Amino acid sequence: MDGLMRTIGTLIIGVLMLVVLGLYAVTYQVGYNEKAMLKTFGEPRLVGDGGGIFGNLHFRWPYPIQEVIKYDTRVRILEGPEEQTKTKDGQSVVIQHYVAWRIEDPLAFYKTRRTVVEAREQLTTLMRDEFRNIRSGYTFDNLTNVDPDELKLEEIEEKYQEALQSLIDEDEGRWGIKIESVGIHRVLLTPEATPMVFAAMTTTQERLAAETRSEGESQADKIKAEAESARRRILSFADTYAKQIEAEGHRAVARQIEVFKTAEEFAVFLRRIEALEQILKERTTFLIGTDQTPFDQFEMVGAKD
Repeated sequence: MDGLMRTIGTLIIGVLMLVVLGLYAVTYQVGYNEKAMLKTFGEPRLVGDGGGIFGNLHFRWPYPIQEVIKYDTRVRILEGPEEQTKTKDGQSVVIQHYVAWRIEDPLAFYKTRRTVVEAREQLTTLMRDEFRNIRSGYTFDNLTNVDPDELKLEEIEEKYQEALQSLIDEDEGRWGIKIESVGIHRVLLTPEATPMVFAAMTTTQERLAAETRSEGESQADKIKAEAESARRRILSFADTYAKQIEAEGHRAVARQIEVFKTAEEFAVFLRRIEALEQILKERTTFLIGTDQTPFDQFEMVGAKD
């Protein structure tokens, strides 16, 4: 009985193993960062996104009828070697750059390059030749400069990326890859170029300082001119306003004089009373004769009494 149970157990395990091996032989998975192709009797065919069972699980015929080839489509970084080169003005520099690329069309990539290793080797050669052509059109100051108007690194990178992608697309059969970005991340000076760099930096700094001083002086002159113009406008307005007030005062005085002419004695009396009100506004003691104006009014009042 025990022997029978062991036999049944062994059979069950064997069947499960056959099922697992069978599923492995007729299914495959495609990751989120992958694209897959199926080779049916040696003829490759790109597998579209989706369409799998249980998510990203797909069926296939077992090998050798169908073979699955998968490519990682994430961005890859390929660094070029440090290479000494001559600039347009004959100066020596050591430049290192990189290219960020990824497999965009797995079917074209498989037909023309097959493996990532082969693609890297051919891309490295293409990078070196094309970058040499691009950078030879620029001067030393375009590569190393503190003046942003003279520095042309971004322009070089843009031209290099466009030229590299164009060569890849125009090549026979295409490569099936896309250049995502390129960059110059290291510019080294050779010993013979170092003194010239310092001299160029000094000249550039002196020129920038002169431009800054000139711009500052121009701004100062502009501010002074604006301040002088504002001062003149204010003085002109104040003078006009003062003349208007003066004219209004003259007119008011003229009106009062006309009124005073109708009762001169009464007008003089009112002026004297106003003067007394101003003098006696606070508690004050005066020793002054009643013959003094305006206190002579008290004497005049007493005389009338």
